[in-house]
Amino acid sequence: MNKDRIMLKPAEAAQFMGFNTGTLAQWRTNKIGPKYIKLGNTLRAPIRYYQDDLVEYMNRNTIDNSGGI
Repeated sequence: MNKDRIMLKPAEAAQFMGFNTGTLAQWRTNKIGPKYIKLGNTLRAPIRYYQDDLVEYMNRNTIDNSGGI
């Protein structure tokens, strides 16, 4: 693992992706969306996202409509 990976809080991750934090929370609840880390076992354990995981998620979900008809 690269020790230089950038770790973001949910608000930072949401801003980076152009969503609100509620969207990311809903995705976590529904077990969809980008990978995340839960730092602990409790219900209120801090959540973090690696920035490169967010980029990977966005790249995997990019739709290219440039093919034309």
